[in-house]
Amino acid sequence: MENMEKHELPDWCKEAKKALIDRGMKIKELAEALDNSREYTSAVINDTVRSPGMKKRICDYLGVRAS
Repeated sequence: MENMEKHELPDWCKEAKKALIDRGMKIKELAEALDNSREYTSAVINDTVRSPGMKKRICDYLGVRAS
């Protein structure tokens, strides 16, 4: 078994996930609204891909603050 380090999500990621839950939205729906793939949108929200432009679009759409 590999030693896997736990990755702490930035606050904006947590807020984005909470905002999706509050709206009853799935990442797929957010991705469609932003004209992106579900995989890419998910990767940005989970902080495995860092894209300042996409992060801003997600934050603007969901009304959360980018940290």
